[in-house]
Amino acid sequence: MKTVKDADGAWKVVQKTAREMGFHRVQWKVAGTEWEARVKEEVSGAEWTAELPLRNGDWVRLSRSFDSTVHQAAMGPFLDSLRGTLMEKSKGWEGEKRMAAGA
Repeated sequence: MKTVKDADGAWKVVQKTAREMGFHRVQWKVAGTEWEARVKEEVSGAEWTAELPLRNGDWVRLSRSFDSTVHQAAMGPFLDSLRGTLMEKSKGWEGEKRMAAGA
């Protein structure tokens, strides 16, 4: 994520990382654009969703099955790290959005 320059690049990294952490669906809204992807097909039973607030009403949502055993102990630190990284990266994306709009 350190080398990512824009929201599109970050979206690819978020999808890959979410899949590795056992999430099956990722959604986010950044700089006025919404993305959604099913990153893993194997879904069984009930699921839970974490919604991480970002800047200016932006957010990222990750969903995963309750019975998933992938990296259970790492969920809190992973979500905290993801939010912190996206908060920092999104500062530059806001400027790009204003420039594209002619502001």
